[in-house]
Amino acid sequence: MPNAILKVSDLDGADYPSGLDLSVNMFSQDIEMSTLEASQTLSIPAGWSIIGIYIDAQLSYADNFGTFASSAGISTMLSELNVDGNLIIAKDNFGAAYLPEWNFDGIGDMVNGQGYQIKLNNPQTITITGRPITTSTIISLGTITSFGMEEFDLLNGWNIITPPYDLGNGSFDIATFFESALSDFPGPVSDYVTIFKDYLGSAYLPEWSFNGIGNMYSGQAYQLKTTQAFTLNFSGDST
Repeated sequence: MPNAILKVSDLDGADYPSGLDLSVNMFSQDIEMSTLEASQTLSIPAGWSIIGIYIDAQLSYADNFGTFASSAGISTMLSELNVDGNLIIAKDNFGAAYLPEWNFDGIGDMVNGQGYQIKLNNPQTITITGRPITTSTIISLGTITSFGMEEFDLLNGWNIITPPYDLGNGSFDIATFFESALSDFPGPVSDYVTIFKDYLGSAYLPEWSFNGIGNMYSGQAYQLKTTQAFTLNFSGDST
């Protein structure tokens, strides 16, 4: 399991010590709070997986030369996967596809908060650099104590969503998240969520109070089936 190191060079004019190690799954992040730039590293297995990116794909993208563009399509964001034809296909929640071998992009710009199914010939690690989707992360006493908030307009039926920011050490229990996020909704979680799955097929089934996934991780995306359309506020606290 790789480690993420959060490096803060300037917080309210004062230097913050570096070297905060956070055990995470499938991602790492270096973030500079003074410039609000971040890099996210994804370690992607061979075959099918579902990835999520918390670098802002709609407003800013930094290439290898550090130049920001106004938006970024999936072919740009996943360009490192195109080397030697390793990326076979990428799909969004609607089944639209990006097929690099055929130079066909039916997806276009990536959407913040949405996950994408991809298939690789071989495992590969890529790094995406830009600005984080949310910038309200608070650093206190060496701990990530607060995350930003992002709203998801979920469809009735299947959705693919991903955490829109760094979840730190991955202590974001899925069952606890949904119970908190839907606490103001009438009825239990199972009235709104049928199943929540990761790319390995492990599932959270609220009707049966069964959580076979455990924690939610940045860099991964999840398939979610709902009983109706609703807006989900994605927020959390590490404590």
